[in-house]
Amino acid sequence: MEKMNTNHPDTPTTAQNITNKLARETIKFSEVVEIAELLGYSVEFIPHNRKVYFPASEERNNKLEQIAIKAEEDVIKIPSPNFGETIIYGTNAQAAADQLMKQPTLSKSAEILLQHRLQKELNVLISVTNSHVSQ
Repeated sequence: MEKMNTNHPDTPTTAQNITNKLARETIKFSEVVEIAELLGYSVEFIPHNRKVYFPASEERNNKLEQIAIKAEEDVIKIPSPNFGETIIYGTNAQAAADQLMKQPTLSKSAEILLQHRLQKELNVLISVTNSHVSQ
């Protein structure tokens, strides 16, 4: 404590002050480094590689718009004879839609099997709506 007080005579440091700061979790990095060096240790703080970035409102809106456009590009809706509509999500959505449209007269179970196969092969998500199922 004496060495710290000689380095900083305007702010006296006591063991109780340090204990209180540790308890409140308000001790500064510089104080920890100074205490460690006085005790003969070397301390190196490695910063986290987290970047906090808050873009300007206009820039943020542009990014959100680009995301929305990309999401719309990767979603395809096609009519289905067995289901009301088939919705395909993913970067390979068009390829999956092409495969489904090539075989418009599939039975319900055959269409489901083809959808599952396309989901695995093309890494897409396929969902159906039963809004206007043809009977």
